[in-house]
Amino acid sequence: MTTAGGTSPNVVADNFTYASAIPVITALSPAAGTPAGGTVVTITGSGFTGATGAIFGGVTATGFIVDTDTQIRVASPVHVAGIVDVVVNGPGGASVTGTATKYTYTNAAIPVVTAVNPVSSPISGGAVVSITGTGFTGATSVTFGGTAAATTVLSDTSILATAPAHAAGIVDVIVTTPAGVSVAATGSKFTYGSATLPVVTTISPTTGGTGTVVTITGTGFTGATAVMFGTISATPTSVSDTQIVVTAPTGASGAVDVTVVTPAGTSAVVTLGKFTFPGSTNTYTLSVRWSLLVWQGKNGISATAALKGIETPDNPATNDVSTRVTAMYSWNAGGQKWDGFFPGSESIPGANDFATLAKGVAYWTAINGSSAATWTIEQG
Repeated sequence: MTTAGGTSPNVVADNFTYASAIPVITALSPAAGTPAGGTVVTITGSGFTGATGAIFGGVTATGFIVDTDTQIRVASPVHVAGIVDVVVNGPGGASVTGTATKYTYTNAAIPVVTAVNPVSSPISGGAVVSITGTGFTGATSVTFGGTAAATTVLSDTSILATAPAHAAGIVDVIVTTPAGVSVAATGSKFTYGSATLPVVTTISPTTGGTGTVVTITGTGFTGATAVMFGTISATPTSVSDTQIVVTAPTGASGAVDVTVVTPAGTSAVVTLGKFTFPGSTNTYTLSVRWSLLVWQGKNGISATAALKGIETPDNPATNDVSTRVTAMYSWNAGGQKWDGFFPGSESIPGANDFATLAKGVAYWTAINGSSAATWTIEQG
């Protein structure tokens, strides 16, 4: 005390202690584990600064770490099966037990999610999702990216849940039971897609064979589950909302429309979304003077285009023999006569009896020069 006469000396009776806050536990995660202990439990609450330990049903826990004033991580100690209280000791005293401090030691296995079906939904939610795994008995909640879902527990290995609304992106489906909380894994991934239909603006490259890596640009691709090359499906290797990378599949041929499939629907066919697969090829050896060949190329293609290797679109495997071929004849059974085509005379009226080649028709073909010619064409 200070007066006009000076300051009084300090004595024990004068001392006053400001007590630290008593710890308060508001949640345990997970709130269950096996009697063998070792489960890492996150304790949430307040007043944890300076905390010295945690007690599970009278047994001191190990691996005690104070992260912040509101969070502690600790490994559950070994304990017999049953429900116990968790208490945190701090400078201000011990936390009070209550509903939020209950921890269950159980021999039941922690739930495991191995698969979800379907694996995606519009951002508005609503998809009924079948969740497969183990340890689902007594499940108390299922969350999609942290958002609770309406659920029905069918068995220890199966749950039905209605996907809640969620922002676009990939989330984990997590199941909580009295034994604990499932761990995020490959099988627990669920994708929320755009609410609007995807739109393809360009693809690159626009031609190639099976195994060609194709980049598709557009919008609304989040959650894309497939890319269609005509009627053949391919699985994307990389997906963002504006770009997809995919490998051209087997089974497609010719010019096909590339469309993107997302939970919101399938993109419309667009001109710049066409991809061309070269078909298999057939090679003819044209002997000096005359050769008989059965046309296996595109049906109805211009004879001039076929000889010059110009197709729609152009096939790089087709070569130009227009400078060697001097004439082509086919037998017109109906007219009982030979029909002829003479390269270079296409513009002369009446010079040619046919202008296009028909698949499966035999043609006598003449070439000039002293050596054979090789003619590779795309099969129709």
